[in-house]
Amino acid sequence: RAPGGSPRASDAASAPRSYEELMASPWQGLLGGLSNVLETLRGEGAPPPACRAVVAAALRVLDAHLINALMLRRDCCSTSAVRALEAGLADVRAWCAYVGPDWAGDPADADAALEHASQAARYLLAGRDDCVRRAAKGFDVGPDLRRACPALTLDQVYRLTEHHHDDWIGGSGGGGD
Repeated sequence: RAPGGSPRASDAASAPRSYEELMASPWQGLLGGLSNVLETLRGEGAPPPACRAVVAAALRVLDAHLINALMLRRDCCSTSAVRALEAGLADVRAWCAYVGPDWAGDPADADAALEHASQAARYLLAGRDDCVRRAAKGFDVGPDLRRACPALTLDQVYRLTEHHHDDWIGGSGGGGD
């Protein structure tokens, strides 16, 4: 599960993971809690659409929490933190694939529920430096940002840009602040 790349590419690489491997990730508490809720719902005879709705709602709350952390805490916008976020989001998509689309929705549903955090992570790891360079040369980067991060406002992108810092020694690209 290589950080970076499109969500679809990481889905294909991470989907057939075992439950034990997923539970070994740093996101094990979240995934374990979702698994417990899902098992309780199944045990009580809840229909699959209701289970999918609960999982989608939980992922939307997670998305709000993650984007708020990125907006409010500069330490969450370091290169290593954003790479860990991308890995965690890939783990969530893999969990959805493991549980199955009948009960948790498919990985595309997880992407839709986690769109703000996913777009912010992709922007910070792949698009930030290009946008900063283009803006410094006087180009209007608004259309590019709206195309790359449609779920984020320009104010959110500005704040992400201001908070991002490269904490990797000899880091790959991305100049620090």
